[in-house]
Amino acid sequence: MRFIVGARARGAAALLALVLVSVEARAQVPPLDPIPQSLHEPARSLLDGERQPLAARLAHLQDQGRAFNSRCAAVRANSPDAAECRRKFAELSAARESYSAEVREFDARLARAVRLDAASESERHAVEDEIARTTPSIGAAITLGDDAAMVDERGVRHTGLVPVQLVRKGYEFETGTRGTLRIEVANSWSMLLAARAKLRFEQFARDAALEVAELEAELSKGRVKVAVWTKRAMNRRFRVGTSACSIGVRGTELDVEVTSDDATIVSVTSGEAEVTPRAGGPSVHVKAGQSVRVDRAGQITPEPDTALVNK
Repeated sequence: MRFIVGARARGAAALLALVLVSVEARAQVPPLDPIPQSLHEPARSLLDGERQPLAARLAHLQDQGRAFNSRCAAVRANSPDAAECRRKFAELSAARESYSAEVREFDARLARAVRLDAASESERHAVEDEIARTTPSIGAAITLGDDAAMVDERGVRHTGLVPVQLVRKGYEFETGTRGTLRIEVANSWSMLLAARAKLRFEQFARDAALEVAELEAELSKGRVKVAVWTKRAMNRRFRVGTSACSIGVRGTELDVEVTSDDATIVSVTSGEAEVTPRAGGPSVHVKAGQSVRVDRAGQITPEPDTALVNK
């Protein structure tokens, strides 16, 4: 039996080949929605930058499908080449599924951006909240322990589970002697605030699709563990500040601690962080396995056997 033969004799292998390369089949691969010309900046440029690589991936998948058919269309099912064709089929199927998932995410972000763009200034806040409440992929809940709270811009304290989608610039997070607080957004970045700590979101900006595009958090006491691990999150602006320094976070897992004498200890678990003293002086790059102490005067002291790179 061949992978693709006459209509009367098509076997399972023949059907697999036909299904695999039909990346244009709308029943299997969702369409990549166009960006409306009416969508205003900066949303249009941001989404166009996401759409272009997806369009290129679709063209590449189509080329791979045609190459597969050219090579495997006449291969007999039990021939030496059949195993290689089946392996390639599995690879292309996985690539198609991955592409389809990313297209669905993009189309959802585009739909949110179009809806927000059409809202009037007076309606925007309510539309943001409604979208955030009904779109789990934007973020997860903030988990507040028994001895932890979030304080909003009106001074109201929130406990329990709080939708991270509704957090805004100026919100504060604090923990007592027994409390911990975890913020995790769409499996892309997280913050874990230890006991006896206080953190304030000095900047918390969303992009056109309501995803976090910029985060600047100020730690005034205690310790926070930060992790940024997805490609999209790495391209956003994430910084953690203290009275002693500012830390740029990108593709990084690290701990930041404010000591009793207002110094800051930065320990990087993976990736790399850029540490800039608030008192002035050059930045240093702290890599995985390294730890530094920054005092209020801007003096940076590496741990023993730790080499740093000045920017």
